[in-house]
Amino acid sequence: MVGSIRTRRIVLGGALLVTVVASVWPRAQESVAPEVVAPVAQREIPSRREQALPAPTSPPTLATRLERQQPAAGVRDLFGSKTWEVPPPPAAARKPTAPPPPTAPPFPYVVSGSIVDTTGVLVVFSNQQQNFVVRVGEVFEQTYRVESVDAQAVTLMYLPLGLAQRVPMPVLN
Repeated sequence: MVGSIRTRRIVLGGALLVTVVASVWPRAQESVAPEVVAPVAQREIPSRREQALPAPTSPPTLATRLERQQPAAGVRDLFGSKTWEVPPPPAAARKPTAPPPPTAPPFPYVVSGSIVDTTGVLVVFSNQQQNFVVRVGEVFEQTYRVESVDAQAVTLMYLPLGLAQRVPMPVLN
């Protein structure tokens, strides 16, 4: 076993020596160095910062520093604040719309019948809880006034808005 370790060290040492010699040995195939060209004289070009800023004669004031820190017109703020609120529509799109004309609520009663006597026509209005018997010109529930009665309908005036409503008369057989 001693011989095998010693043999291994000799072989590895020889390989290392051959590698080092091969890396530093001058090669016969190397080409001649290219011709050296003289450097071109460069003229002195001031940097952009030197071009933009005049040489200060005194330390800059706070106002001049703030003016220099303002972003240029074409520069976008990549990390500005963002909002998820929907922007309001443009002023041209926002036209003031007139509110819809007022309408009377649906009439809560039905015409149950009518009675004809010597003084005129009486109309009977009813719902599930109340019945009203009224003549032309009378007001009931402080909200409706009977304007006219004909064979097809009763015309009522909704007093809070001053609007007329027609309620159909039932056909009786």
